Amino acid sequence: MFAVDDSLHRASPIHGGVPMVVHLHGGEVHSSSDGHPDSWYTSKGEVGSTFSSQNHIYINEQSLLALWYHDHAIGITRLNVAAGLTGMYIITSQKEQEFLPVGLPLVIQDKRFFDNGEINFPSVGILPDYHEQWCPKYYGDTILVNGVIWPFFKVLPRLYRFRILNACSARFLVLSLDKPGMYFYQIGTDGGLLPQPWNLTSLTLAPAERADVLIDFSGLRNGMSVVLNNSGPTPLPSGDIYQMPPMTYDILKFIVDEEEGYREGLVEGDYVSDIDFSSLLMDEKPLSKEDVVAVRTLSVVEWDDANHNPMIFTLDNHTWEDPIVQKPVEGTTEIWELVNLRINVHPIHIHLVQFQVLNQQSFSSLSYESGNCSLQVAYGENGSCFLEPAKDPYIYQRGWKDTVITWPGVVTRVIIRFSQRNGSAFGFDPSEGPGYAWHCHIVDHEDNVMMRPFVVTPNNTLAALVFLYRHSRKCTYHLLWK
Repeated sequence: MFAVDDSLHRASPIHGGVPMVVHLHGGEVHSSSDGHPDSWYTSKGEVGSTFSSQNHIYINEQSLLALWYHDHAIGITRLNVAAGLTGMYIITSQKEQEFLPVGLPLVIQDKRFFDNGEINFPSVGILPDYHEQWCPKYYGDTILVNGVIWPFFKVLPRLYRFRILNACSARFLVLSLDKPGMYFYQIGTDGGLLPQPWNLTSLTLAPAERADVLIDFSGLRNGMSVVLNNSGPTPLPSGDIYQMPPMTYDILKFIVDEEEGYREGLVEGDYVSDIDFSSLLMDEKPLSKEDVVAVRTLSVVEWDDANHNPMIFTLDNHTWEDPIVQKPVEGTTEIWELVNLRINVHPIHIHLVQFQVLNQQSFSSLSYESGNCSLQVAYGENGSCFLEPAKDPYIYQRGWKDTVITWPGVVTRVIIRFSQRNGSAFGFDPSEGPGYAWHCHIVDHEDNVMMRPFVVTPNNTLAALVFLYRHSRKCTYHLLWK
């Protein structure tokens, strides 16, 4: 559908066809089913270097949460996602549905269109002598929800559950409701349910992030309406919201209709406090810094030309093709320090695992890059580059996550255990197959090599127990461990 930029490292079939491979974002899956960027295939029968099968297996042995799936072919993800290869994937249970409905998905995207209705995607790059078609960020001037432009939705004057996904290529969303006194009761993040709801007047979502929310329409009379608004500047944080296309402010209109209001998504009971969230949470072991076996300091860098036009993006000063550096041991816990050295925000997604944000700490980028100070931190001791003590994460960065916003001039620290959330071994061997990826989820950046591979190393001390667990579904890892 769109112009393909041959200047990028990309899937390049000889006989034509569109390379693609599905990635279940947030899924705990074997790497052969993870949508490895080099595992692409085409309708002509051509495949990438790590291809094994078009059939992917999702065992769904993880928390109750909303995942999503999209294309992940190397170098053309932005094209396939803009073309429509995106959807939501919800894991639920009978127990959850005794308390809560599955909820209604709100998949939010922005696009541009030609007058004939075809999608308008850039065909000339920002630096055409360097990148023929690639542009650093694709922003639409039209907002879609579930594929519909500026829809309306009829509701009863009751409490509803919504599963919100920012499926935009580059746009950050700052969502609010236009009626004073109305809130989002956020009950879940990327990684599933929270122990208790957060009462929020606004909700910040980077591309790829999800929010599980309740909205209470019970105080509204028949015929009244509420608009879901967006005030996220482009780019974040330096953009001017007053320069945004006017039609990107409004996303969705809710209309109270006591006769025709939609009944799916209704929450039983009149108050959020009536719901027992604790009974729905997994038996999870908390992540602890005492268990950390490695701290990795990883840079997030944009390389510009003399006029400050982006040319290439890197993570840890490497591209996708460079040798693998990150090789965590299965079952162990690590801290990854994501050091954003530039002026733009980057949402970083790590495949396979859920993690927690420890803290964030601003530093002097100029002094650090000049080699005049250090970012070395050990258990709370400040390096000489830091401008402040480490701060708790913003509320929208708390809970279990698979994507985290890294702010410019800030070190964002996440703690990761390479296992299931409750500490059990995965129901598959994560050390097998082509491995996994971590990358910026502005897909235009991801396609310009802001993506790195990692592999999971077998843990020999657990090998026998894990072997028994993976080959016998009669026991749990916890019982074997005891």
